Amino acid sequence: MKEIERSFDAIYNRRYSRRWLMKTGAASLAFGCGQPTLTKSESTPVTNQINNALGAFDFEGLDAVLDTEHHVAKGHIVQILLRWGDPLFPNVPKFDSHKLDAKSQELRFGYGNDYIALLTLDEDRLLMVVNHESTAAGLMFEGEQGYAAQKIDNIQIEQTAHGLSIVELVRKSNRWTPKLSSIYNRRITAHTPMHLTGPVAGHFRVQTAADPSGSVVLGTLGNCAGGVTPWGTVLTCEENINHYFRGEIRDPIELVTQTRMKIPNPHGYEWFREDERFNCQLHPTEPNRFGWVVEINPFDPESTPKKRTALGRFFHESANPVITSDGRVVIYMGDDTAFEHLYRFVSTKSYVPGNAEQNADILDSGELSAAVFDDEGGLRWVTLKHGVGPLNSSNGFNSQADVLIDARRAARLMGATPMDRPEDVEVSHHGDRIYVCLTKNPARGTADNPESNSANPRNENFCGHIIEISPPKINGKAEHHSERMSWDMLLMGGRPEDGGEYGPHHDGMTFMGCPDNACLDPQGRLWVTTDGAENSIGCADGIYAVETGAQRGRITRLFASPIGAEVTGPCFTKDGISLFASVQHPGLVAGFDGAQPVTRWPDFDPAQPPRPAVVVIQKKNGAAIG
Repeated sequence: MKEIERSFDAIYNRRYSRRWLMKTGAASLAFGCGQPTLTKSESTPVTNQINNALGAFDFEGLDAVLDTEHHVAKGHIVQILLRWGDPLFPNVPKFDSHKLDAKSQELRFGYGNDYIALLTLDEDRLLMVVNHESTAAGLMFEGEQGYAAQKIDNIQIEQTAHGLSIVELVRKSNRWTPKLSSIYNRRITAHTPMHLTGPVAGHFRVQTAADPSGSVVLGTLGNCAGGVTPWGTVLTCEENINHYFRGEIRDPIELVTQTRMKIPNPHGYEWFREDERFNCQLHPTEPNRFGWVVEINPFDPESTPKKRTALGRFFHESANPVITSDGRVVIYMGDDTAFEHLYRFVSTKSYVPGNAEQNADILDSGELSAAVFDDEGGLRWVTLKHGVGPLNSSNGFNSQADVLIDARRAARLMGATPMDRPEDVEVSHHGDRIYVCLTKNPARGTADNPESNSANPRNENFCGHIIEISPPKINGKAEHHSERMSWDMLLMGGRPEDGGEYGPHHDGMTFMGCPDNACLDPQGRLWVTTDGAENSIGCADGIYAVETGAQRGRITRLFASPIGAEVTGPCFTKDGISLFASVQHPGLVAGFDGAQPVTRWPDFDPAQPPRPAVVVIQKKNGAAIG
């Protein structure tokens, strides 16, 4: 771990040294977002006996751990709910990786499960929507190595293992189980038809030979985090779309655009061999049809998903709506790449509860902006609108469609602050705080890359940090459409000796590496999952309770994943009794070998590979978590 830069020391001492002692903002109170299967690791939990008497959380946290199994804090149990390949429909045979084909995968839970949304049907029935972000062929198939499958049959399985799963869950005796006969169950894959909507729909830069109208796209890719709208739909975010496209780009306009999106990727998937639309040389505008926020109605399995282009094109992570004082919809979005930006969308129309017609396409018109952070705790949103400042034809922006397709370039030209991989963005239940997870950026301050700044205060940032943004208030109501806001640092990831900072009440032993996803429990308390802790701090990724009130910045570890896995998609039931989370790509370590994986979690079946899975964490006594 690199020594903290002097620039960070100066900034931190100037702005934060007294704030850890003075900050006492109360946690929000409103609600936001048989026996379970046990493993032997849960019967002997690892704890550090932290005294939580003064904190907002009531459990003893886990010590740092890294092994082949998962671990959970004392007094809790873990149910393995759905694994990759588990049936989602009746009469589907039990999963066997050796007998899998693309047609069968369309009827099964996908791979690389990430974001989770829970929508209530009634007290004991939920609709669960899960993103399937990526695949790892070397862990899935015999005879394959690395991420990308080489065999055509396996490539076809990869395509149907991507997308989303929608499944009804039923609770009985406090145990959740899938209802395979539900009318709501659905798989969305790389082949599912979707509509392009908003300013980019029909534009020549999204027209292809297969779709000259520029309005119908097949599939959604790289689905990472997301959000749930007030009108009951789910927003799923297309993130690392560069992994899917190969071939030389000869169109000079698209070359500029796709270079910024790191397309093509010579080390990506081999889908172009089976599906030529992923060959950029043959179809240079196909990449422009990905990288959007997609809206899905999980209550209508016959509905067509819609790619909402007004929200911009980049590597989307998170899309959590909040309603302004005048009823408009605001969505904060991170662009999960080093030196990219934090974005905000404000709808033109106002949300009207119960008015399906008014709300149906509310995300097709509005203002997209990007964040500029200053050294004194101020934040300004700069509008990304055609004709404003440098967003004109001299820079390749001939319309608002160009601005949205090239949102990254537009944001940079408007002076937006390059960030350390902005990922999940969560708004407190009262709306007075916005929490932004910055995962890491080891490249900051190296070679010709930008140096540290106040909002990204470490060069060679291996461990990440979390920023807290405060919108102004008018008559006690947070104004999320305001041009100016303020910001502060909530915590700095890493071991304390490497610059980790968790407030004055930190126990000195618990530390976090690479904050990624986040959620709020029914009491408004913040929970954060991590991605990259194995490399940054030498322990498993996990789930952390994060204090935002009197013990601001203090963390407590609830759950630790098996080796090679990250933890994503945390989501509570409304009663706070069940915490759902994704354990993604177990066994994915450097030089991973599918023939001899470092773990076969969660089943430890020597005949089957490790399998990503959704887990449900509960207290043994049935009380609310935390």
